[in-house]
Amino acid sequence: MLHDINQAAQYADNVVLMKGGRIVAEGRTGEVLTGPTIQAVFGVAAQVVANPIDGTPLMLLDSNGRGVAS
Repeated sequence: MLHDINQAAQYADNVVLMKGGRIVAEGRTGEVLTGPTIQAVFGVAAQVVANPIDGTPLMLLDSNGRGVAS
């Protein structure tokens, strides 16, 4: 089990996102880790981009926990 979302995105084929003990989203990493699901589960806006090294989803936040502007 990983709690670092970017590390999980890099190594996992499938992920489960939970909030309050309930499953919010589950499935293929690239389909589950999206801006809206990150917002729903963690309450922060995230820009999700392709990791330039391996193409896996990469969540970008600024230092205040807000999504990085496109």
